Amino acid sequence: MLISDALQAFHFLRPWWFLALLPAIGIVVALWLRHYRRSSWHGVINPSLLHYLTEDKTFAKTQWPYLGLLLAWLISCMALAGPTWLQIPQPVHQKQEALVMVLDLSWSMLAEDNQPSRLVRARHKMRDVLHYRDEGFTGLVVYAGDAHVVSPLTDDVDTLVNFIPALHPDIMPVAGNNPALAIQLAQQLLKQANSPSGQILLINDSLEGVDLEAVARQLSPDTRLSILGVGTESGAPISSSGGFLKDQNGAIIVPKLNPAKMQALADMTGGRYRGLTLDESDIHFLLADDELLDFDDVVRLTQHHVDQWYDAGAWLTLLLIPWLVFSFRRGYLLLLLFFIALESPSGRADEQDVSWIERWQTADQRGAVAMDRQ
Repeated sequence: MLISDALQAFHFLRPWWFLALLPAIGIVVALWLRHYRRSSWHGVINPSLLHYLTEDKTFAKTQWPYLGLLLAWLISCMALAGPTWLQIPQPVHQKQEALVMVLDLSWSMLAEDNQPSRLVRARHKMRDVLHYRDEGFTGLVVYAGDAHVVSPLTDDVDTLVNFIPALHPDIMPVAGNNPALAIQLAQQLLKQANSPSGQILLINDSLEGVDLEAVARQLSPDTRLSILGVGTESGAPISSSGGFLKDQNGAIIVPKLNPAKMQALADMTGGRYRGLTLDESDIHFLLADDELLDFDDVVRLTQHHVDQWYDAGAWLTLLLIPWLVFSFRRGYLLLLLFFIALESPSGRADEQDVSWIERWQTADQRGAVAMDRQ
């Protein structure tokens, strides 16, 4: 890099650390005032006698610790501010864990036992899932009588969020409820992506007895099935234009949630089941990381690199070494260690209850205090 380019790119990563110089300015002002008070004797003492009556030379000799401290303070602030002028490529690690959300779009999802409806609540929960998963790949499958891929596995969360409002039973070409076909399609997405670990989140409101075995057969051993139940056990009718949906006999259809069958499927496949909640406790439970999963199997080094500014502040700290060595030789650091030792508990049994102030007193003085306390 040319010097001109380096000067143009030079900046500080954390410039707010220069605010720490404000106490240093106060020290400079205090030193200047102290020197001014000593030099004010020039107006009242004969110049021929001033040399013998003042200690300007001694004072000048004692200024160097303060000046050294101010210089060390400035260097420290500059180092903490992070001077930089060079960008270096950094490899990007990405979490490879994959999740396929499978949403039930049968007409029963329009029931309103979960206000405003099961479908609206399910779509809100899907957004929460996407916001909860800030890493990894996510796919989306919907089903009714058949199943369709809305999105393959992707890390583009914004695109998935844009798909959610359009999810409605009207878009499904075949009515019905076939979760096994949807799970098969989700499993194919995981296989095509060669995901080292996979999870399927089934969001639905009903499972029939025949669905349990059919769904379990579609899952591979390394895929975990999580089930989010939408609706209530009491159920609610399905609103339609001018009334409610009815069966062939004219009776109003009231779909009901059967959590026992959903829990049975979760137990059968080694997965988890949780009913829909108002908070995110259901998401935290269903999508909790597998403690047995190896971190190296989940995180992979990608081919992408991100340029990051190189923090050169650490090299400035080398300038502090001469000051530290000289301060140690003059005894300033030893004095600091002495004060630290005063604060540490004593090893002697008769000094365990001695306060910090009493450590400065002689044995006679501590005895007088003890007598006053009787």
